[in-house]
Amino acid sequence: MRPSARDIAVIAVTVALLIGGQALFAALPGVEVVTVVLLSFSWSFGAARGILTATAYSLLRCFFFGFDAKTVVLYLLYFNFFACLFGVLGGRGGGKAGAAGEKAEKEGKGEKEKISPLSAVFTEGLFLALCVLAAAVLSGAVRVSVLLQTGLNILAWVLLFIASAGAVAYNILLFFSRKYPACAAAAQTVAAAAAAAVCTVLFTLLDDALYPLFYGVRGEAAVAYFYASFTAMLPQTVCALVSVSILFRPLTRVFRRFATPRSGR
Repeated sequence: MRPSARDIAVIAVTVALLIGGQALFAALPGVEVVTVVLLSFSWSFGAARGILTATAYSLLRCFFFGFDAKTVVLYLLYFNFFACLFGVLGGRGGGKAGAAGEKAEKEGKGEKEKISPLSAVFTEGLFLALCVLAAAVLSGAVRVSVLLQTGLNILAWVLLFIASAGAVAYNILLFFSRKYPACAAAAQTVAAAAAAAVCTVLFTLLDDALYPLFYGVRGEAAVAYFYASFTAMLPQTVCALVSVSILFRPLTRVFRRFATPRSGR
């Protein structure tokens, strides 16, 4: 893909939003503004442009937050995968998808979301993964200090409730999606929120894998870092679920106005 001047301008503005959003909410643990913005952008513009944005953000943020080799590698690996995943799930990025969106817009019909059987199975698996994670914490499989255990259990119950409620809501919306287009759009929002939550878990696990490699930590110290990361991962996961559920649809509407070419302008 050869980015146009329009693409470069939109990517530059989005990278600025990502860096600015991270700086603005850096003092608030668990706020996932980068997740929802990059998710909505990649969903609207496709995997190729999402990867360009993720790479630019991962490198340029070093000028504001400092250079750390482990963090750069972590961000490059994770956010490029993240952008690719949601770019593919969104089915955008020009070609037939872009032409279909432009045609629908010209006809005044709006965009109708379609949920494939593969997407439905994928989403059901995501909700199951979140429930398993919460159950593992509540069963005591994750070992943390006594002071942290109570707070961790509360977060796990919240995650379990949200994931269970999301699974029920998704299946209800899926049932009515063929008859009511609004239900299909809502089901896509629920699916995006679930995928974002699971990706947040993967981000923590990837960080746990890279930490010993870059800092030479072995044995009990590496295990301690792994368990300690759960106290940050669970609130981030819950925040990703909530923020994407609320902001995904408005942001994708804004981004898709710029993603769909308009003739005669």
